[in-house]
Amino acid sequence: MAREQLKDSQLQDILALSCPNSPVLQPLPVGQPPVTLYCDVSMDCIRPFGPEMFRWEIFNNQHALPYPGVRASLKTVAERYMWPSMRQDVAL
Repeated sequence: MAREQLKDSQLQDILALSCPNSPVLQPLPVGQPPVTLYCDVSMDCIRPFGPEMFRWEIFNNQHALPYPGVRASLKTVAERYMWPSMRQDVAL
């Protein structure tokens, strides 16, 4: 995921811009041996940025649980990850 984050154009755009509504993304060491993941630290829960290549897999992992509907699925994914088009992607 760390390598894909570095290639993700949406992440690069967010890091380049400094807007008041932008997520607060910081590089954090994760795992052993540590790798650096960009994570949103603006909420109580630290959420890694989901690069485009991993979004379908992230959604499918949550969706494989008993399907609670679009709203609950969005809430579950948003509690653990973040990316700009999440609402539209999960609603598909």
